[in-house]
Amino acid sequence: MNLLSYIKEALGTLVQNKMRSILSLLGIMIGIASVVVLRAFGDGMKAKIIEDMAATQNIITLQAGQPGKSGGGLMANPNGGPVSSTETSEKTEPSIAQRIATEQVLSTETIEMIQKLFGDKIKAIVPVMPFRSNSSPVIMGKESNGSVKVVEDAFFKARDIKLARGIFFQKSQTENFENVVVAGSDLEREFQGKNPVGQTIYINNQAFTVIGLLEKTKDYSTDNAYYIPYQTASKRFGKQKIESIEIHAKRVEDVNFLQKNIGYYLMKLTGANDPSELNFNLATNRQFLDMIEKQTGTITMFISGIAGISLLVGGIGIMNIMLVSVTERTREIGIRKAIGAKRKDIILQFLVESVILSFIGGVIAVLVSYAISAGVHFFAPSLSMIISIEMIFIATGFSVLMGVIFGLLPAWRAAKMDAIEALRFE
Repeated sequence: MNLLSYIKEALGTLVQNKMRSILSLLGIMIGIASVVVLRAFGDGMKAKIIEDMAATQNIITLQAGQPGKSGGGLMANPNGGPVSSTETSEKTEPSIAQRIATEQVLSTETIEMIQKLFGDKIKAIVPVMPFRSNSSPVIMGKESNGSVKVVEDAFFKARDIKLARGIFFQKSQTENFENVVVAGSDLEREFQGKNPVGQTIYINNQAFTVIGLLEKTKDYSTDNAYYIPYQTASKRFGKQKIESIEIHAKRVEDVNFLQKNIGYYLMKLTGANDPSELNFNLATNRQFLDMIEKQTGTITMFISGIAGISLLVGGIGIMNIMLVSVTERTREIGIRKAIGAKRKDIILQFLVESVILSFIGGVIAVLVSYAISAGVHFFAPSLSMIISIEMIFIATGFSVLMGVIFGLLPAWRAAKMDAIEALRFE
């Protein structure tokens, strides 16, 4: 018999035992669909993070934190290149000198000097100042879910954030310390259908007038925040401490140059001879992105591994069904052996049947996965699922492999039957 004959015979057997075949298909289908769907969610999440961060790969962040503890960034290396924070000192507490150096580095003077030295390669330098308050903003008598951020005028331009309505901070408003605020797009809902521009919100019991509403971005924290001018915040709530400094390069190609040379400048500024003596990190968003890619990849593989347990269950189900089939067809096996069928013919007969059963289950699983993906996209557009061509080939290929692995035992048991004993079987 040739392969085509085995396939025709296997399909005929599966059609004759429809209910048994369907039950076997369900097990392998659920197993493969689970792996494909969970992997698709993981790949979708990873792609969304990469997409959201792609526009910020030109940002270098200067922030406080011991190189050996923060785990965040790369420091400038006086011997020729950036040094990973994991390769620096293992000190656990910053010295007084380090704390002083940090305050010296995270200052408006540093911003001005960096701009002066590297201005031709820098689009903007933005200080990041967290607003600390014991109470949430109040809108129309209700507490808001939005955070409050203290920013300078350059913040919106540096991040290419655009307005949906209203205006950004005006020079006259910041110079006169006016209580004005720009709202993130997601906070429009808190104004109960009214135009946010012109409305009043209360921050630390002080009234602020909304002058602008931002267009939606891909960053949740940006869309869910109220922005007040640095000058106003300093006047109303005391001097605002710079927590970190964002350096926006004009071109992504200039990021490494800026990271390295700004690191040299800051070491000179603080009198440090080695990165381990510093109490700050100079990191790029590309490094954060690499770390996130690695973490999401690990999580996806872990979840897929858990889903793989259902594959094992489906495979065992196929093996059990095939063993039952071997028992029921004992006389048929005996007859085939009596008329000259060899051991390999019997093995191929049952192995092809197992592989076809598993392959059909794999194909249905891929179709079900696509249906789930379409449903998710329709009902929850914010969630992302990516079923790659590679994943389709892996799923169908793995289903064939499952058919071979779990079909071997039944096929071997059928092949080693004695023809006379098989013919006597009732």
